[in-house]
Amino acid sequence: MVDVEVTACSDPEAWDRCVDRTSYATAFHRYDALRALADHSGTRLLALVAREGTEPVGAFPLFVGSLGPFTTVVSPPTSLEVPALGPLRLDHVDCSQRKAEHRNRALVESSLDWVDERVDPDLLDVRAVDRYVDTRPFDWLGFDVEPSYTYVVDLDPGVDALWSAASGDLRTNVRSADEVAHEVRVGGREDVQRVVEQVARRFERQGLSYGLSVEAALDLGDALPEGCLTPYVCTVEGEFAGGLLTVRYGDTVAAWQGGARPDVDVPVNDVLDWHCLEEAVADGYDRYELVGAMEPHLCEYKAKFGPRPAVVPLVRRTSRRFEAAASVYDHLPRGLRAVV
Repeated sequence: MVDVEVTACSDPEAWDRCVDRTSYATAFHRYDALRALADHSGTRLLALVAREGTEPVGAFPLFVGSLGPFTTVVSPPTSLEVPALGPLRLDHVDCSQRKAEHRNRALVESSLDWVDERVDPDLLDVRAVDRYVDTRPFDWLGFDVEPSYTYVVDLDPGVDALWSAASGDLRTNVRSADEVAHEVRVGGREDVQRVVEQVARRFERQGLSYGLSVEAALDLGDALPEGCLTPYVCTVEGEFAGGLLTVRYGDTVAAWQGGARPDVDVPVNDVLDWHCLEEAVADGYDRYELVGAMEPHLCEYKAKFGPRPAVVPLVRRTSRRFEAAASVYDHLPRGLRAVV
């Protein structure tokens, strides 16, 4: 087994150098973004770095918080609509499969030992990114490991091939929009607010909670590298009709927030996603992620773009007292649960 030492990093530049050494990090793994997530979730950031000797071999951002009387450690915070974070195994040239597996296992085991010794959480919950594929170390440690899904479009074939692979109704909707006076453009801070508020209204109409506030979205945009969080807006006859917040980082453009049903007779969401996908191809990105593939009605829409489902690993461990409390809660009469 690889001998790995874990320390908590408080140096943004040192942390970001680690993030830059992995091919599958997200923009939200960057230190300033992690601090913004901690601030807006009311949690404490643990930016853990694993080293073999003096060489960093992995990084694991975690957030310490509470749920009633219980201590929680999560990655990412569950309340801010960030789809995934989790551990990063740093890329190393000429690293054998055996060594890569040993380092991944050492990263997970050493990080969780560090957390257990200093925090002793009742709930430890991690949603890793879709390209963190080897979750066996969590399984070996007794975690519950389950798949969630997102959608990824491979952009390598180019726009013409992607257009041919798209569904007929998507092509019809994009063409029909040309008959109406509309414009898709990159927006500014005020458009970030418009998109978040529009999505929040959609959730409210459905009786669902939406965790991303305007302030959190703006702070995350400020924390990320310039141009990373990009709002796209669609106007119809000069009026705002809908928008999409994309996150452009590494080789991926992610359609992060948006998709609210507009109050106009124009297929705004089809137009926005196709426009952003075309721009991602033109700008040399490899992947377009239609974030989230777990809601059937949304999957029906997103599948029009010809994506493939990609696994987002969910790993969880709970203490006995947390499980006991959850069991009691589940057996309460429905009317009493609201006051517990």
